[in-house]
Amino acid sequence: MAAAVLAVGVAGAEDVATPAYQQRLNLPTQADRIGFPGSVVADLHTGEIFVPDIRNRRIAIFDQRGMFLYQITGGQRFSGPRDLAVDPNGYILLAARFGDDTGLAWLDFDGRFINTVALSGEKTIDAEPVSYTHLRAHETL
Repeated sequence: MAAAVLAVGVAGAEDVATPAYQQRLNLPTQADRIGFPGSVVADLHTGEIFVPDIRNRRIAIFDQRGMFLYQITGGQRFSGPRDLAVDPNGYILLAARFGDDTGLAWLDFDGRFINTVALSGEKTIDAEPVSYTHLRAHETL
């Protein structure tokens, strides 16, 4: 079984570059590998772990134990998913390529496209910020 590794800490103060592996993310088959993870995002409400896989044009989703649950494939909708956030209702805000453009889009919790987010630089609504946990390999909880 192929595995990706979620590094969430460091081994010791003397060697801060060495991650302490807390958990393995287990993929379904040996041939199935994370091509290039853009980030690792944990949904605080469900405990699911989201990994945007840039090379394979998908978002891989794992449970709290690191077992593969399912994937959202880009297909014609998006490619090169770089980063994402999950709102409290389970909707996904995805940063990826959409055709020839790079931008943001909302997906529902089943991965269905809802709409793109226009980035005009101007504030259009007063909204509460979305809270999510976003870990990179060098960060700790």
